Amino acid sequence: MRLTKSSKIFLLIINFIIYLLPAFAQDIEAGLSKLTQEQEKSYREIWEKPVDPNLLNTSKIQLYKQKQVAATMLGMTQSTEENLKEWSKLDIAGKWSLREFYSAAGRFEDAVAVGNEVINSEKFPPFSARMKSYVATDYLYANKLDKAEEYFLAAEKTIRNEFGTVRPSVRNSYWIARAETDYLVQRSIYLMRLGKWGEALAMGKQAVEKSKVMMKYIDNLEGEPTYKYSAKQSATFAL
Repeated sequence: MRLTKSSKIFLLIINFIIYLLPAFAQDIEAGLSKLTQEQEKSYREIWEKPVDPNLLNTSKIQLYKQKQVAATMLGMTQSTEENLKEWSKLDIAGKWSLREFYSAAGRFEDAVAVGNEVINSEKFPPFSARMKSYVATDYLYANKLDKAEEYFLAAEKTIRNEFGTVRPSVRNSYWIARAETDYLVQRSIYLMRLGKWGEALAMGKQAVEKSKVMMKYIDNLEGEPTYKYSAKQSATFAL
């Protein structure tokens, strides 16, 4: 498939947007939050509240999560590394957030290290495939294309061989569709980097179709509004 110059420019723009969105979305959300003095005080108290070492781990995890929300609302996400490190010691969700923090900061070696910790402990196939795709992309932006290919192939293998073993449910169907969307989006970026424009465009179209499937499940998900926001944000990357 031969692409016109305008098509290539369009794909480059999409690539740039996809790369920036994860960090940019947090900045937008924080910037649009019109906090009253009372709200700002409340968030700052949460952020500054020390974590009692005598708390149960479940209570510590909840406080670390609250601190991340507070930091986002206060526009302080660049100051959250230590909080994320402590959270990640207790909860795999903290490792996911820590890897995202490092990746957004351009600290790709750190992102890869944390991502591999998640891969080695993650048993749910859609989560495993998603993290392999993310680590592949970290390698891509670190200019380690051979390692990026290795991890994309590993994600593809998980999708092909393990997704069929996942118990059917609305929630699991969502995670399967999200993992496939993430893989297709990130893989298309990789193909653009290699100059394989036709393959990248074809895979991008697949990502759009898969994201539509994912969107059908979002309103049936349980969780906080921020969780659904994250899900819709992921779908937007492919559109």
